Amino acid sequence: MVTYYGPTVMAGISQLHRLEENYKRHIQDLLFHPSDTYEFQPYTQWSEGYPDWADPNNTGEINANKLNTEGWRWLQGEGINSGKLYGGCIEVLEMLKGTRFFCDVEFFNDKILFLENAEGTTTVEHIRRTIRSYGMQGMLERIQALLIGRARDYSDQEKQQLDDAIISVVRDEFQNHTLPVITNVDFGHTDPMFILPMGIRTEINCDEKRIRLVEPSVL
Repeated sequence: MVTYYGPTVMAGISQLHRLEENYKRHIQDLLFHPSDTYEFQPYTQWSEGYPDWADPNNTGEINANKLNTEGWRWLQGEGINSGKLYGGCIEVLEMLKGTRFFCDVEFFNDKILFLENAEGTTTVEHIRRTIRSYGMQGMLERIQALLIGRARDYSDQEKQQLDDAIISVVRDEFQNHTLPVITNVDFGHTDPMFILPMGIRTEINCDEKRIRLVEPSVL
């Protein structure tokens, strides 16, 4: 059964009129007009957070838009890798570790792991330790790629520190020089966000810097 990681009614859907047209098309194409392949494209603008929801005048509003001048950050990887999408919010996955609801390490075979942080709660060091924990459990040698969502409530300097921390763990600590690592991808706790279908095979083309689904998520 395919499930979806993406916007909710209150956060991401009710703000449609304030977000770019490509976002509406993304929702329609992915959920209502399925095709054999689907290529993700970076959005031109993004925002984080909303005006106070307690004020009715702020219904459907967003905080100021920012230009997406950086796009996705391709930290390492070459050629084409493919795997099935799986992931979510770092804080939630950390809460599940050690419980019967967390996946066995074998589950991560042939997966493309995507991770993102919640608002204002996850430091660079926290994420470094989380990625290191995945490495210690053998997950980094099993997955086909690592995608990191645009970090919420991070300055430009902190985003660079995050990139440095992730690559230092993956490449330097665990000697994984071939795993594709892409950060600042349009999903997570910023808007607009991609809808990511869990379990759908996805292709990471490092040479052409493309991310695309290679099977439909809706039949």
